[in-house]
Amino acid sequence: MKINTGAKFSIYVPQHRIVNWNIEMYKILSQLRAQYWFWYVRNELILNELKNEPNHGDAEKLQKLLEEPTLEDIFGKDSISQQIFSISGDVQLCSIFSEDSDKFRVGTRPSTETTPKWVDRYIPGSLSAFIEGPSGLFEIIEANSVPEAIFIIARHLSNILKEDYELVQGDNELERLTASLSERLQFGMFGGAFKLLCTIDEIINYIFPNNEWGKFVPVLQGDKASPQKLEPTHLFQSQFLKLEVMAPIAIGYGFFRARFFNEIHYLSKVCYEEQYLTLLNKKFIMNEAFWLFESYNSELSSAEYLHFKESERKKVNANRIEQSPIKNIFCEAHSLTKPLFFAKCFLTEE
Repeated sequence: MKINTGAKFSIYVPQHRIVNWNIEMYKILSQLRAQYWFWYVRNELILNELKNEPNHGDAEKLQKLLEEPTLEDIFGKDSISQQIFSISGDVQLCSIFSEDSDKFRVGTRPSTETTPKWVDRYIPGSLSAFIEGPSGLFEIIEANSVPEAIFIIARHLSNILKEDYELVQGDNELERLTASLSERLQFGMFGGAFKLLCTIDEIINYIFPNNEWGKFVPVLQGDKASPQKLEPTHLFQSQFLKLEVMAPIAIGYGFFRARFFNEIHYLSKVCYEEQYLTLLNKKFIMNEAFWLFESYNSELSSAEYLHFKESERKKVNANRIEQSPIKNIFCEAHSLTKPLFFAKCFLTEE
């Protein structure tokens, strides 16, 4: 892909060959989308409940669930469907949550835009949560090109800096970078994608000081904690802004660099060395295992495959081809955490 730098030269960057990228990504992110969207809706319902009934009998438990979203047996499907009915009066919508809340939560009931759009009438932000993901992560991954990805990252980063301006205010360097980001976004249509990318890189490196994500390593080493046992304060921290807000930006930027610049190590470091995917699991109930895309409906056993009709087999094969680019990128990143020793490459059958 050719990028106009605004100077007397252009740069070329390697790019994975992708057909119908948006369609594929929409399918392959469906489980993660369902989980994040469910988290958002449930979170808003809990906040609404606590606002309307500050002396609610389960206020302490609800507050605990806000802090630790992976906890179970608190504010389940019955409570959710009742709250949905109380704010909407819609029996059909209430029925959807009564039947499928648990499935949305664990990602076994992917959703289309229809239900989030329906819910958006009563819970503003439902549709954007479904489409964009945390800090725009889904949109970043779904970008069709280098310039589009750059502008999406910049837009979401700019929104974060504006929303949390009181945290940024007072730091001269970050204020300068924020102003520069805003200016380059406004004039980006005049070929400023490369300069905008440089500003994004500066901001990320300033918010995550002394990170070494860009340094190549063949293998990663690090401790692995479960979402329940993960202690966010022990992770590599962001300055000024909350880590759960900036971690998705770091992952999205890492994916961008892995996809277009073949810097798989950058994505691997932010996902697994820093354990930011585990953080997303802990904070937004987005199952970390789903990032390897070995879902219940994308991998079939040989026996299951043989029972399919020819037309069904064609659909399965087409789906596997569509899924391969995104799977390859994240699986390559994951593979750096599981080194293959040289001797094992030459094992012979006895």
